[in-house]
Amino acid sequence: MSIVDPVITSAIIGLAGVIGGYAVQNYYSRKADREIEQFKLKKEKYENLVELLARQIHLIQTMGGKSSPETHEKMDVILNTLWLYGSDELMRYLNTFLDSEGIKKNPNWLKKVLWAMRKDLMSTKMKESEVSWFRAT
Repeated sequence: MSIVDPVITSAIIGLAGVIGGYAVQNYYSRKADREIEQFKLKKEKYENLVELLARQIHLIQTMGGKSSPETHEKMDVILNTLWLYGSDELMRYLNTFLDSEGIKKNPNWLKKVLWAMRKDLMSTKMKESEVSWFRAT
């Protein structure tokens, strides 16, 4: 056995380690990028949904009116796409809210929807019972 064999073996092992390390780093980097993009998408959609809910609630509370067909269309688009990325908890609350007879009879469902969105977007120490204020403007 010559001295070259251990040197070559060490070089091959070292190269394999570098390549393996790069592959692992690349995997986790891409995973983090996907998670960031997913967070941004959820945040944007959740903000749009909250805005539309606030408009509808404001119309009902102040004018007893109904929202426009355009608002319904926007709401449908947001709710339909939520099935792709909304948390299970959020979807359960939204289904209950949308199947109910309205926000006047079930005000806690809106709090549950907002709570589920908050939990889906961030780690929080708040409790669901602390979600007490939602201004419909």
